[in-house]
Amino acid sequence: MMDKPKVKKKWLHTLVGATLSLTIVVWLLSRVDLDIFRGHLQSFSFGAVLFSSILILMSLPLRTLQWKLLLGDSIDTRTRDVFRAICFGHLANIALPMRGGEIVKAGILKRHSPLTLERIVTSMVLCRLQDLLPVCLLFLFFLTQLSSSDLSPLIGEEAAESLSRGIVSYTYEILVAQWPIILALTIGIALGYAFVRRHAASNDESWLGMATSWLRRRIKRVYDSVRYARRPITFTLSMCMAILCWVLFVGSSVPLLMSTGQEFFDAIYVALLITGATTFFQLIPSAPTAIGTFHLGCTFALTWAIPSITEEAALAFAVVLHAVGALTPALPGLLLLVIPRASENTT
Repeated sequence: MMDKPKVKKKWLHTLVGATLSLTIVVWLLSRVDLDIFRGHLQSFSFGAVLFSSILILMSLPLRTLQWKLLLGDSIDTRTRDVFRAICFGHLANIALPMRGGEIVKAGILKRHSPLTLERIVTSMVLCRLQDLLPVCLLFLFFLTQLSSSDLSPLIGEEAAESLSRGIVSYTYEILVAQWPIILALTIGIALGYAFVRRHAASNDESWLGMATSWLRRRIKRVYDSVRYARRPITFTLSMCMAILCWVLFVGSSVPLLMSTGQEFFDAIYVALLITGATTFFQLIPSAPTAIGTFHLGCTFALTWAIPSITEEAALAFAVVLHAVGALTPALPGLLLLVIPRASENTT
């Protein structure tokens, strides 16, 4: 059972995120003419929305293959079970804050496969780590395109200058500085494992010995899970799947941008900026599916990259893109819920 302080902290985080999302949505809507905004919403072609949705759906089998590879060789783990878990995870993300769909995804796969929970969770962590490379590249691309004058209308002149001097001008130094931190964490984990292994092997029946024995078994399961996925061909293929997913995610903005009159290569450039901006703004606590923060980041990137675009058009684009990105991957999960029930009713 979860401790009361943890439950209270979780609910507080959820409340703060929902309040902030609502505040951002109200603020964005107060800045636009609602009639013009609705007109821009209706101006998007069905073909562009459909093409964007197809690009998002194409990422689901890639994510399935990536996760299946990182789970390791297991004849008892079926690809359809991995796919089902991913679909239900996307569906749960619509309702649960703080990407609660990840918990649902792990629970669904645990229910339908003999894999240990440690192996499932470890593979999910490895999936997220593989996402870090494309995410960092997109984020750094977004930062390197900005100047203090671009940020000052949003966060103030003084804060924009500090951010520009502290991050944008030193992206290379930031990338280099992460390696000592990673090395220190690696050494700390190795020393901790050595401590646990020594106490667990000493046949100590005290609470410390039993605790270290229990911890050692869990660490060994995690280590075995990493060992399954660390084979060069396995890790490389799964990494390629992650990169392709992000290519599709960036590309899903292109048909919508082209429907607004952007040329193909200009649309790709703006799509990269939008993805980098929304990735940055989604770090802010928010309601499920980053409502508000996604729209703020997308609107900011669009109005900066395309000076001629109106705020109504930018916000309408953000709403459509968010709907495509959040609802499209959840549709297979919804179908998987409905189809079994329909088959049961007909029998």
